[in-house]
Amino acid sequence: MLGPAYRLFYRNPVHLVRGRGARLWDADGTEYLDVYNNVASVGHANPRVVDAMTRQAAALNTHTHYLHENILNYAEDILSTMPEEIDRVMFQCTGDAFWGFERQGIVPDIVTSGKPMANGLPTSLMVARHEVLEPFAGSIPYFNTFGGNPVCMAAAQATLDVTAADTDQAALLGAAEGTPLLCIHRIAADAYGVPCERAVDTYLADRMRFTMHHSGFVRLSATRTQ
Repeated sequence: MLGPAYRLFYRNPVHLVRGRGARLWDADGTEYLDVYNNVASVGHANPRVVDAMTRQAAALNTHTHYLHENILNYAEDILSTMPEEIDRVMFQCTGDAFWGFERQGIVPDIVTSGKPMANGLPTSLMVARHEVLEPFAGSIPYFNTFGGNPVCMAAAQATLDVTAADTDQAALLGAAEGTPLLCIHRIAADAYGVPCERAVDTYLADRMRFTMHHSGFVRLSATRTQ
């Protein structure tokens, strides 16, 4: 029905029907710990993001040919995280990457961000020094029908707010007391000099048995010792 271009992950495809924080459940009720997904950056079904996008979707969703405060508020907050030399934002609806230039001690001309920005909604941006962007922006009008729309901006703002409010990675992903996988991100970052998603030290905690489901989800055992 969808054609041969579509591909599924894993030899035995996983039919996921529900997510919460770092946990996922398939159609058979099997519980997984998601150690792969880099889109739901503040956890699946994060209540703050869900609330923000629901409220905005119920009010209005349009594009940037009309005035809307969401895109302005979010742009201001994003620029506040950048060096002062980077002072222009352009929004798209697809993209990839998070900036990691701070650990290199440089101020880049252009910074891009993509998949994790709105916790799953199609959002991306490019921020740049004004002198770099001016030759393009000063002569060619830019418009993206879906880039920067109010609902995506509401979700992106909530995602940014959650990230800023809670920088502990375990809590960020909804880990609760007794979670079977702990990401000791400060140790990992110090040891490897890279972000947590590239340097994760995993520990078996609370004696929960788990097995890796190929290369992405940890399938949690149905039995648990107390």
